[in-house]
Amino acid sequence: MEQRYDKPFLITALNETNLSGYYEGRGISVDEEVTFNFAKRSGRDPQTDYPLNVWAKSLISPLLESSDVRYEAVYQSPSLSFNDSLGLEYWDDNFVRHPEKLSVQLSFLYTGIMTRERVFSIINKMKEQGAGSLSIMLYPIASSPDLSSLNKLGFAEYYAENREAFTGACEILTPDELTDLTRFEIGNPCLKDY
Repeated sequence: MEQRYDKPFLITALNETNLSGYYEGRGISVDEEVTFNFAKRSGRDPQTDYPLNVWAKSLISPLLESSDVRYEAVYQSPSLSFNDSLGLEYWDDNFVRHPEKLSVQLSFLYTGIMTRERVFSIINKMKEQGAGSLSIMLYPIASSPDLSSLNKLGFAEYYAENREAFTGACEILTPDELTDLTRFEIGNPCLKDY
């Protein structure tokens, strides 16, 4: 990966699956602090959602005013696992060439306030890029997470192992058309109106 993307990376987790010689793991790009997932079969280059997360960061970061929000993008369908026949190029730029075929989950973990307007803006930004199926997971947490553990586990597993530290968890399944902020996620316990 370092040769392919000309970036330094650290592996934060590496696990062998029940298929011999097939590994899944997590990493972080040292310079950008972008976390990502990867999957690797013996003798093959690793498939990764690192480029997807760099792309998502370029869209999301300008819309976040606070540094207390962490986020990550994950392929839902197809997933990285057991899909190495698609080729490395697919994972590197399919979100640019064929965004309408994307099925992606964006996860946000935050200690401050996440507003309905901010999430609405992020979804609209992704839709403007042509993103197809998009879901949002919100993880409000009472105090700052253990970043080392979060980087190793990922958002969903970190939540599962530290549920008592969170004030909730909410999923938003986005419709094809978003037109009215005033009706967007009214009453969602993970979001504020201001």
